Amino acid sequence: MSEIFDVRPPAGLFDTERRPFRLTVGALFIVLEIAAIALAQTSALVGAVALVALAVAQVFAAMRLDGGIGKLLVLASTISLATAGTIAAAPMFDRKFEQVTSDYLMEKGGPLGWTMEPSGGAVKVTKLLNGKPLFTQTYTLDDDGFRQTTSAERGPAFAFLGDSFTFGEGVADSETMPQVFADRTGRSLRVVNAGVSAYSPAQVLRELELGLYDRRLKPAKALFMLTIDWHSARVACVHDSLIGAPRYESRDGTVSYVGTCGPVPPPSTLAGRLLAATPLYKALFGGGLRHVGDDEIQTYIDVVGAIARLAKSKYGVPLHVLYLRNPSYLVFNRFSDDKIMDGFRKGGAIVYDLTLPQEGRGAFAIPLDGHPTALAQRLHAEMLVDALRRNEPELLKVEAQTN
Repeated sequence: MSEIFDVRPPAGLFDTERRPFRLTVGALFIVLEIAAIALAQTSALVGAVALVALAVAQVFAAMRLDGGIGKLLVLASTISLATAGTIAAAPMFDRKFEQVTSDYLMEKGGPLGWTMEPSGGAVKVTKLLNGKPLFTQTYTLDDDGFRQTTSAERGPAFAFLGDSFTFGEGVADSETMPQVFADRTGRSLRVVNAGVSAYSPAQVLRELELGLYDRRLKPAKALFMLTIDWHSARVACVHDSLIGAPRYESRDGTVSYVGTCGPVPPPSTLAGRLLAATPLYKALFGGGLRHVGDDEIQTYIDVVGAIARLAKSKYGVPLHVLYLRNPSYLVFNRFSDDKIMDGFRKGGAIVYDLTLPQEGRGAFAIPLDGHPTALAQRLHAEMLVDALRRNEPELLKVEAQTN
């Protein structure tokens, strides 16, 4: 009679030596791994604890299951622990920058995506990192939103184009590279600081194509543009903060305007989407400093070449590229800083390497921020003036004509 009520499963269903059981265990752990990672998006702590518990379970299962499935579970436990560690470590890498201003500083929209708000006055700015103040500085902007530069009121323009490094984020009006350049040339040249935070060469090209500030840039004597290799990521529109910025494509060296940057599409694969959702990935790559491929770097080079040609044809002056080396950004690319600068020269630009010595780098960048300090700004300007006097002495002789 007892046999009638025997509800034991068929022999072999939970036999650890049977393949169906092994495959079931493997599939179960894959589902649990995905669930734990998804849980971490709601609560990093709970997700990390779940992954640690999962790793322990995987090790225990690996001890019971020898052969290939056991080895795979050992590998899976390592992945679980590594993922838990990255989730726990993510807050150490999370860098959320904010700016608190006494007046509206950035104006969204327009053909360049954003501009500095014209104010004709001083704007007090406090920059925060994860809610803690990094620095407080006052920026004086003119009626075009350009950073105030005290120099000659007449004469052809010596215009500085670029991003926040050119604008002088974090330093006083008197400490920006364009202002020090004006000081070192006796304030006898008309110097224009047209730098805008988060710009790339794409914005510079579009600005010149449309002639948005020609009344300030013409007549021109020289156009300077400071750039660094990771500007290639901005040209490539790889982050949602670039939405609205001009976008260019390059084919066989010919650059064409194709509209504006849009939202960055999610990764095409499931694995890519899962990776992109992890807290550490967001912390490390959530900003604009993503690595790009060789094609994107070539487009960046071609865009700079297009600026050089436009500077010559429309403004009758050469483009002077002021380049800062950053070799760590290029470790995954066939390009080097030297190859990039060679590409700029082939495109028609005059290139000056303004990279500062590595030994003093701690004094050249604002701590936890990365923008050039007042010392770095001064050294960049002095290097430029020295290079021009050495290589292009006629360029600065305009001061004798405009005094």
